[in-house]
Amino acid sequence: MKKFVEVFMGSRGCLEEVNLIESNLSLKEYYQSKVDEIKNEAKVECEDEEDYDFITEFVGVEDYEGFSIVGLNEEECLYVFDFEVNKELCEKLLELNENEDFDSLEDIIHTLEY
Repeated sequence: MKKFVEVFMGSRGCLEEVNLIESNLSLKEYYQSKVDEIKNEAKVECEDEEDYDFITEFVGVEDYEGFSIVGLNEEECLYVFDFEVNKELCEKLLELNENEDFDSLEDIIHTLEY
């Protein structure tokens, strides 16, 4: 069983949630289904191709060494860290989340962005 730490960033880069995820799938396989679901819903809801392209422009999975960024829409995304590769970071994120030290969590996430 693989472990990931998922950090949900809401609109304007606000930290919303931190979760420990356990799955038999690889990180990309696990999140590709979410991306596919978002795109399928957009296909049904959009009136034309231009609307669909706009809505799905930011939806996708970008893989990096030990983590991925999952775009959910133009404002929301998930940072997903492989627990084995980033054990110290993942433990710190979960600890800060458990202690509701969101200011420190924000600092860690914003450091990763630059």
